[in-house]
Amino acid sequence: MSSVSEMQWKVNEARRENYELRNELNAIASGISNAYNRWDRLCNNISNTLHNGTKRVEASQNYMNAAYDMQGEIDNLYVLFKNIEMANKKIRECNNKKIYDFANYSAVRKIVSAMLDNLEVSLVSDETITRVVEIKHLQLPDYWLTCALLSIMAWRNNDKALAQQALERACKLDKKETAVFFLAFNLRMGRESAALKWFEYYQTCELTGEDDRTFVLLFSIVNQAINENCSDEVVSKINAFLNRVIEEDLMRSGYSESDMIAKILRHLYRFVPNDTIGYTVLMKYCKERDYLTFQMMLAKANVNILDFILKTMHITDADRKDYLNSFIEDVIKKPNSVELEVEDEICYNELIIRHQGNIEAAKEEFEQIKGHRENDFDIVTEMIDWVYASNQEEEVNPVVRANMFAATKELTQKSIQSRTQAYRSRFKTTFGIQINDYETTANLTDFTGESGKLRSFVETKKANLLKGVKIWPSIIGFVLAALGVAGAIALSPVLLVLTVGGAAFGAFYILSCNTKRKHIVRDCENEYQLNEGILNGIISDFGAYCQEYNEYDSYVEKIEEELDRI
Repeated sequence: MSSVSEMQWKVNEARRENYELRNELNAIASGISNAYNRWDRLCNNISNTLHNGTKRVEASQNYMNAAYDMQGEIDNLYVLFKNIEMANKKIRECNNKKIYDFANYSAVRKIVSAMLDNLEVSLVSDETITRVVEIKHLQLPDYWLTCALLSIMAWRNNDKALAQQALERACKLDKKETAVFFLAFNLRMGRESAALKWFEYYQTCELTGEDDRTFVLLFSIVNQAINENCSDEVVSKINAFLNRVIEEDLMRSGYSESDMIAKILRHLYRFVPNDTIGYTVLMKYCKERDYLTFQMMLAKANVNILDFILKTMHITDADRKDYLNSFIEDVIKKPNSVELEVEDEICYNELIIRHQGNIEAAKEEFEQIKGHRENDFDIVTEMIDWVYASNQEEEVNPVVRANMFAATKELTQKSIQSRTQAYRSRFKTTFGIQINDYETTANLTDFTGESGKLRSFVETKKANLLKGVKIWPSIIGFVLAALGVAGAIALSPVLLVLTVGGAAFGAFYILSCNTKRKHIVRDCENEYQLNEGILNGIISDFGAYCQEYNEYDSYVEKIEEELDRI
């Protein structure tokens, strides 16, 4: 008994120790859990702090990069600003040089302008003008315009020896400019025989890109835009020269007639408007609506082309009168070899300002300008650009545009013919259309044929739908009714219920099928009537479309008539 008590005591003692150990383990586990939670919160705080720090570092880096970019942009803008500032400074220096160092050249030009004005209204005596000219000649003995001016005044004073000597000196200093000046001067004086001699002298000069203005004058003479009393001899000789130069220019530059026609066609394309067209039904159901719109715009461009021709060839008397004067003024104002370097410097720095300090862009454009001035003569492309180009830096003189248009008349006629043939060949009457679920390529000029095609489509659709209405379930109902009758006779009258049900089902299904067929026939007929109405609207719209198209197309004949009048 005592052993049992002892054993019981030991068990209780073990339980107590176990309980204490369990409590200690729970306390340890709780401490570990709390420590883990605190560690987890600490890690989260550290992670959040690092993440926020990373964001701040990245934001700071972005601010630094933006600051660097802004600094770089400021540096670039500063360079551009300094370029513009330097360009302005150089322009001021060049203008000062023109005012002070080249004052004598400006004075000579003013004397020439005054002398030309004095030819019409005598305000100053020839003796006064001659005395001033002689003084300027002593100051500028190597300026061709001074020699030319001295020659004119000597000629007016009947001093042939001095006139000839001064004229030879002017030709020696600048052969081409002297020839062009006296050609225009004699035309203004009405001395066509003298102008013709200077024209023949001009032909011995080498032509470069800057001779385009002289060719404008020559074309003006051919078209008699300056003086309608120009003799046939003058006109024919200049015309022969122009044709020869144009042919030589085409051969030298490698251009063919087709190249020039293609160039004119590219310019004519800008007359194509970007309008929309009506015809709601046609544009809704035709799948090629963009084609229809563009084709109409190609024809409508004829209106703009005709308007351009009429405006181009309309030259007022004031235009004719002022053109020769402005031409002579341009010849007089052209800088000589001494001034050209300064003028080029001004031109280059003005380009720097125009390109907002971009030196490379300014150099590129300046080289193009110099190249045009110094390179071989390219009159054909110049003429086409004068006529059609809308991006010219300066507005083209109306006399110039009219003359160039007249000079390229044959090329323009062939271009118009090529353009007309091209867009007319594109015109068609068959287009893809889709009316609800009916899709086809339709001839929009044949309503009867297209209506027949629509009828065939609807009939086929109706036949397919009718085929889908099956009556075999009613047959099964009638078979069941027959089996019910047989069963009722052989087995039990109760089976007559099957007979009644089967017969009723068969009869109901047959009636239902008949109703469906009637609905299909009715719906298909309604669909045909609706689609036929839409088809009629499409073809009606296309008829109106063709009428408008033909109206615009008829302007081609008016264009040809205007070209024939030139």
